[in-house]
Amino acid sequence: MAGQDGYNWIADRAFEDLTSLKKHARLQGRVQEVRFFHTVATGGAGASIEIEEKTGTTVTRLTTGNEGQVYIRAHTDNAAYEDKTITLSWLDEAGVVHDPVTTTLDDNAVTEVAVSGATDFYRPRPFYPYTNAVIQAGHTLSIGDDNHANDGSGNDLWGVIEEGNYNSIHSRYYVPLEDSNGKTIYSYLAKMRGKYAGNQKGDEDRQYATLTVTCTPNATGYQTTLPYRVYAGETFVWEEPFRLKAATDTIFTVADDAGDGGNFEFEYIIVESTRIAPG
Repeated sequence: MAGQDGYNWIADRAFEDLTSLKKHARLQGRVQEVRFFHTVATGGAGASIEIEEKTGTTVTRLTTGNEGQVYIRAHTDNAAYEDKTITLSWLDEAGVVHDPVTTTLDDNAVTEVAVSGATDFYRPRPFYPYTNAVIQAGHTLSIGDDNHANDGSGNDLWGVIEEGNYNSIHSRYYVPLEDSNGKTIYSYLAKMRGKYAGNQKGDEDRQYATLTVTCTPNATGYQTTLPYRVYAGETFVWEEPFRLKAATDTIFTVADDAGDGGNFEFEYIIVESTRIAPG
């Protein structure tokens, strides 16, 4: 597997990079890309942080066997939410993607609105939810159980939709099994790009950041961690696609090697291909 030391023999395959993967996938069925881009401040002194779009917000991930009804709530009162709607798509624990459902928002921060039809929520889809409300600074929407804290503390908070984004805040990707029509989804981690803006102190003691991918390759079936060193002032590009195992999390973290830290610019592309399930 790419990212590990030593030799690795790879059987002949029909793709080698993002472009050839997409050409190959189109022969099998519909293709779509999941793209994530964000710049995050590293923790400093080796501290590892998960790459996310709202630093400091803690999301409580539902654990195995804990699917649940999802609720929407405004962080603070906002009259602009009156009569506005939100559309939510999610996956259950098995990795089955459910059809998006639409719910009308409430304009106060007390009422938690149950999302009708979303009773077995486990993870949000990366490119959902969508709302026609203008989310202003300080008026973040939160998703969670029927008594979740909406102040970013993470207590029963399953996801956040922040101002200017309209998406789930984290980079973490839950690998789907199939869509709501029974079509198998094949997900490939296809490309990553990183750039670390730490201090450049010369060739011998240049600072670097370590990007770590925690995932489960379909070929092995067990979770592994893949570390990649990104030196200050250089752009790291990885493009050796491999398939991810369904119903597993793909997590991206970054740490720097020194106490003075720096910004880390990160992008990933995941390719999803669907085929009609047999029978």
